[in-house]
Amino acid sequence: MPEAEAHLHANQANLALLRQQLKDAELVAPLDAVVRTRLVEPGELASPQKAAFSLAIVDPKWCVPI
Repeated sequence: MPEAEAHLHANQANLALLRQQLKDAELVAPLDAVVRTRLVEPGELASPQKAAFSLAIVDPKWCVPI
């Protein structure tokens, strides 16, 4: 029985790791927008310093008069 519990705990830890990796791979826009241009190709390494997409704002929240 202890062997089965150890196997269960190892699988649960692996599942938690995979869920975190999936969460870390998600790109989230800072506001409602649609993708205009893809700047990073699939398989290319992404980083926080380089934009992955060019976005077009769908619903502006405010306007500033000129």
